[in-house]
Amino acid sequence: MNNYEQWQNSFLLERIPIGRWLAAAGMVAFMPLDSIVYPEHLNELVSIRLLGVLLLASTLLLDHTSIGKRHPYLILLLIPWAANFPIAHMTVVTEGIGSSYYMGMVLVHIGMVAIFPVRWRVHIFAQLGTIFYYFGVNHLLGTTEINQVQAFENLFFMFWFFFLGDVSIYLYERLHRQQYASQEVLEEAYTQLSEKDRLKSSFFIRQNERIRDLLGTVVNRGYDLETQSSKDNLPHYEKLLRSVTRSSSELQKILTDFLDLSLIETGRLPLEFENFNIKESLQDVLDDLKSPAEFHKTQVKINYADKLGAMRSDPKRVSQIIHTILLYAIRSTEKGKIAIEAKREERDGTDWIIIIIDDNGIGMAPEQRARFFLPYMPDTSGLGGSGLQAALARLLSRLMGGDIEVGGKLGKGTTFFVRLPSEAPDPNADVFE
Repeated sequence: MNNYEQWQNSFLLERIPIGRWLAAAGMVAFMPLDSIVYPEHLNELVSIRLLGVLLLASTLLLDHTSIGKRHPYLILLLIPWAANFPIAHMTVVTEGIGSSYYMGMVLVHIGMVAIFPVRWRVHIFAQLGTIFYYFGVNHLLGTTEINQVQAFENLFFMFWFFFLGDVSIYLYERLHRQQYASQEVLEEAYTQLSEKDRLKSSFFIRQNERIRDLLGTVVNRGYDLETQSSKDNLPHYEKLLRSVTRSSSELQKILTDFLDLSLIETGRLPLEFENFNIKESLQDVLDDLKSPAEFHKTQVKINYADKLGAMRSDPKRVSQIIHTILLYAIRSTEKGKIAIEAKREERDGTDWIIIIIDDNGIGMAPEQRARFFLPYMPDTSGLGGSGLQAALARLLSRLMGGDIEVGGKLGKGTTFFVRLPSEAPDPNADVFE
């Protein structure tokens, strides 16, 4: 059994209860018609209709058997027979071949086509069984002679009703089978592309780690040589080595950004959770950015709320987030002021650390804010950076159960809202959609 046939079986098992109960409801709903058209045969017609309901209910037995579950088309075959065979007997009780009740059998098969537009061969077999039973029971049990003209007319209409329904099922099934096959091809292609992308990402991560380590060695040796040149009073070499060290260090930071982003996208970034003092971490970030703030002549003031307390998260990544956002604020606020507020709030049953960084710098237009946290976007601010730091900051925040938002107006400054849970969730949980 191929995948499409498995889908057909699942589709039938889902629709069979609908078709069965609609057929049973139709049997009962047409009882008032019996009292109007054939009141003299009402008792017999009602008995036959109730028998049809019982026959439909008996098909429930197959639902719970291994045969019915593996071959639901058998139930598809039995439902129209359970409805139509009693209707054939109703024609015998009333006017035989001349009874208009034969249209009830046509109505049953129209409903089958609408509810079960699959397995056209099963529909044909069910229709042939209905036709043979209809004419056979009228021939054997009928009390009046069969009108050949009327019989041919009924057969003619039944044939064309059934034929048009079967053609529609065949065309639908053919189209759907082609769509299903195309979907399988696309899924297979997607799987192959995903595997290639995974291999590429793994290769990129390994090579990035290797390059970063090598650059780390270069930076360390550069510092050693710079120190030695200073001791040996060689200012020219000291200046060159300082330039080499600075460039290597910047390149190492860019590679680290790429590596972190790749690890996050592949779900492999390790987080090391521990308890730490958030106030001390913020102060360390401020001390680290003291030189950039002095260079841009930017005043940075921070207000710590009472009982800011401790936090359980990855202190290195928390510091990285605040460092990224504050450095951007400093670079965009030449000869300006930055106000930082750090507080603890409880929202929706969760204890949050809220850090607000508000500056009066160049600000952002709405379109800049919309793409600020997007990775791989080119840096159009002229403030430097790889274009990944802001995206990394938000991804890290979300990885630890928080988020970052940005507000402000162009020419009137920018406000960043960093929100992190005081107790970060399990780092192994999947928080990405």
